[in-house]
Amino acid sequence: MPSPSEPGSVPTIIGVPVLPDAVGESRNGNSVSVVENHSDHTAVTRLVPLLKKLAVGSKIPTAFQAAHIRDEGSSTAVTTRNEIPIIILPPSFQAQAQEQMLARTGVAGDGPALRAEPPKRSRFLRPVVVGLSLLALVTAAGVLVKKQMASTARADASRVAAPPRAAEPTPASAVAPVSEPAVIELPSTAQPTAAAAGCSVAGKPKMIAGQALLSPGVEVAAGTRGIVVGYAPRPVQAVSALVDPATLALTGSRVTHSHDSIRRVTPIPAPAPAGAAPSKNHRPKVAVSTDRPGDAIAMRRTSSGAIPIDLGTAGGQLVWAPHDSDEVNALWPLPGGAPIEGLRAVPLDASGRGYAMAFRRGTSIWTGFISAKGNHRLSPLGDLTETKGLGGEVGSPSIAVSGETVLVAWADRTDRKDAWGLRYRTWRLPHANEPAAETPASTFEVPEGGLGAPYIAPAVSSLGAGRFLLVWTEGPTSGHRVRGLTVDAEGHPQGSPLVISDEGENAGQAQAAILADGHGMVAYLAATPHGFKVMATSITCR
Repeated sequence: MPSPSEPGSVPTIIGVPVLPDAVGESRNGNSVSVVENHSDHTAVTRLVPLLKKLAVGSKIPTAFQAAHIRDEGSSTAVTTRNEIPIIILPPSFQAQAQEQMLARTGVAGDGPALRAEPPKRSRFLRPVVVGLSLLALVTAAGVLVKKQMASTARADASRVAAPPRAAEPTPASAVAPVSEPAVIELPSTAQPTAAAAGCSVAGKPKMIAGQALLSPGVEVAAGTRGIVVGYAPRPVQAVSALVDPATLALTGSRVTHSHDSIRRVTPIPAPAPAGAAPSKNHRPKVAVSTDRPGDAIAMRRTSSGAIPIDLGTAGGQLVWAPHDSDEVNALWPLPGGAPIEGLRAVPLDASGRGYAMAFRRGTSIWTGFISAKGNHRLSPLGDLTETKGLGGEVGSPSIAVSGETVLVAWADRTDRKDAWGLRYRTWRLPHANEPAAETPASTFEVPEGGLGAPYIAPAVSSLGAGRFLLVWTEGPTSGHRVRGLTVDAEGHPQGSPLVISDEGENAGQAQAAILADGHGMVAYLAATPHGFKVMATSITCR
C-alpha cells in the first residue's frame, strides 16, 4: 500500500523546483540542504565572504538563504554541473522565481509516442556562460546592497519623526532584480485569446515540475484551495502539488511512495474546514493507481472527486470497491476476454448522486452510470453502452459531467495508416431507474489555425451549466502542440480556440480544471533533453 511522506516545503532554484528527495529537512523556515549527488545540483561553492564584502558588513536580506544548512541568513551561490552560479530561494518566492525558468524544454500524447529532445552541447558555451553569469551575479549583488543601504538610511531618518512599527516581511518583488540579469527570456508565443463566451488564455505557460514520467502523465482536479496537480517523477514516487491557477504559484505539496510501478496519480481535492483561513502549506492528497500483483481487483483505477471509489475487473465482471479496500462488489458482466483500458470515472454531481464512467475495450468505447444510495451502496443504472470505433483503433476516453450532460471524447481513426481524429458522444443524466438519454457519436471538427492532424489525447472538463472545455494535442510527433475550445452540451464550439502550449515546445497529454470563480489552468507534459516536465497555462472561463 502507498505510504505518504511529508517533507518540508519544496524550495525553488531559479524556477526549477527541487525534487523532494533532493531536499533535506530545514532547520528553520529559511535554509535548505541540497543533496550533493543530485543530477542537476552537484557542486556547491560558498561565496559568502565575497557577498559579505560587497555588503560592507550589512546583512544580506533573508530572501537569499544558505545551502547546506547555514542558519545565519547569508547568501550562498550554488554552482550547477555546468558551473553556472544560481541562488536558492525559499518557497515563499516560488511564484517570482518560476518566471525565471532555467529548465531545458521539449513531451507526450495519446497515440504516436513522443520523444525527449536530444541534448545540445557546445565546447565554447560553458566559459561564456560562466563569465557572464559571475559578472551578472556580482553586479546584481552590488545593486542590491546599494539599495539596501539606502533603504536603511531612510529608515534611520524616519525613526526620528515617526514611532517604530512592527517589521514587515520582505516582499517577493525584492528578489527579482538579483536573478533577472543572469536570465535571458524569449517572448512567449502562447497568444492570449480575446475575452469571449467560454474560456481564454490568461498568461504564458510556466513550469510546475522539472521531472515527470510519460506513462502516468499529469492529472488535475479543482478544489476549494486551488488546483491539485498529480504526477509521478519516478516509477514508485507520486507527487501532488497545490497550485494557484491565477499565478501558477505552488502553495503546497505532498509525496507518496508506492511498492509497485505507478500507472496513474489521481488528485483528491480535500475541502477546506468551515471558517478556516487558506493555508499556504496545504498538502493535497492523491490516489495512486498501480497494477499490484495479487490485487483482488485487476486494472484498479480510482475515480475523481472528494469521495473516490476504485473500479476494475474481477471474475469476468466490472466491479467497484471503497477506495484502497478489497471489498469487491459486482456491477456489470464483461463477456469475452478482452481487457479494459483507460478506465475513468467522475461524480455525477457534488451531492454524491453517483458516478459516470468510460473505458476502452478492443476498438470500442464503453460508458456506464452508477447510482449511489444510502450508506454508500452503489448499483448500476441501466446497461453498459458500447460505441464502436471507426474500425482501426481508438484512444483512451475522457469523461466529464456538466449540469445534466455527460460528455465523452476520444481519439479515433478508420485505419492504422490514417491520421487520428477526435470523436465525442453525449448523454443526459439518468433519473431514478430511467436509463441515460444518449445521442449518436459525432466527429469533432477541429478549428483551423493549428498544426493540423493528427489530433490525439482529448480531455474534457466541466464548466457548469452544460458547457465543457475540450483540450487536445495536435501536429507532428516531433512538435506537438496543445490547443483547446469551449463547447456546449451538444459539442458545438463557443468562443475562439485557445493556444495552450508555446510554439517550439513538444507538448501533449493536457488536462484542465476550473474553479467555481472561473479561474483555471491547463497542465500538460513538455519534452526535455532528459525526459519530460510539467507545464501549466492559466485560463479564465465565463
